Amino acid sequence: MKKIIILIIFLSLIIFLNQTGSLLAIELKFEKRVIPKETSKESIISFMGPICSLENNRFFIADIKEMNFKIFDFNGNYLGTYGRGGQGPGEFRHLRAADYYHNFIYILDSNARRIVIYQQKEDQSFVFKRDLRLPPPGPTATWHDLKLKGKEILIFGEGMIDKQLYCLYSINPENEKVTGLVPYQIQYGYSPYDSDWQSKARRYAYMVTGSGFYFDYYNNLIFFIWARPYKITKYDLTTNNWKSFFMAETDNFKPDKPISKAKYFSPSFRKQHDDFYRSVSHVFGLMATNKIVAILFNNYYKKNGLWQSYMHIYSHEGKLIKELIIPEARGLSSHPRIYYNRSTQSFYISQRLPATDGINEEKTILIYRIIE
Repeated sequence: MKKIIILIIFLSLIIFLNQTGSLLAIELKFEKRVIPKETSKESIISFMGPICSLENNRFFIADIKEMNFKIFDFNGNYLGTYGRGGQGPGEFRHLRAADYYHNFIYILDSNARRIVIYQQKEDQSFVFKRDLRLPPPGPTATWHDLKLKGKEILIFGEGMIDKQLYCLYSINPENEKVTGLVPYQIQYGYSPYDSDWQSKARRYAYMVTGSGFYFDYYNNLIFFIWARPYKITKYDLTTNNWKSFFMAETDNFKPDKPISKAKYFSPSFRKQHDDFYRSVSHVFGLMATNKIVAILFNNYYKKNGLWQSYMHIYSHEGKLIKELIIPEARGLSSHPRIYYNRSTQSFYISQRLPATDGINEEKTILIYRIIE
């Protein structure tokens, strides 16, 4: 009997080491740098927002300052501008996230509480199709991220459905049916609609930064990243069970430090806020595959005034497997954007880089592939 137990333990150890070894072998492959050619007023990107890849070697870039989006090919050629600021059909108040599926671009307009849908025509130009309204908001009325799972639209944010508060829900674009998927309570263990939520909330110190809410999925597993501080939650849609773990602190990843609310709003601290903001790491995306969860973050370096992007690779169980530096992703941008193309297993990072003259800036899309 003892021999059988020892054999089982030995075989389990071999399987674990093989799995760990394969994860440790994960690397990044740099594929392409795409520099949008800004040859006209219409093609200039003022402030790069969400990005996503399209068919036929094209990609979408949202301009969150001009409140529109632009299409470029992989040679950087400008192909068109769509939308404008406003609340009318095809207009935007804030382009928060975007995804593409079978000739349709779905854009999360968080300030207008809707999804704006554009359809691709035969000549590959785009035309406004329709809006989808988001559910009534929760107390903070925030929407963070959007992903497409086939035709199903997944929304990460607060939504009231059948008098229940959810942080993830789906919308069927054909009949506009809204379904709550993940309860809000998984974030901090309480809901703003709990009778004692204020006393529970006092346990959480105020944080310097508030960005960094993203999600992704693999089959029926949903992975969230929460700010204040950076915590990853794995939620299983089949069992409704979840598990949370904090991002591991490393030499390059510097998690946000909690401070009191009184100190945060004090005049003396507000003068130091920029230094505090630059002294911690900032998360700008999450990707999930069949084996790993990848988190994109960046740091500021005072010596040259540039930001450097990194990636943490975690197992599905929350173990930090590897920390990777993103090659060539050292630039002016404190807000890079990331998009993961599941079919090619490539991801796209928008980046602001110093131009050769040292004065202007170069906006570019860096394309990498995760090699597992």
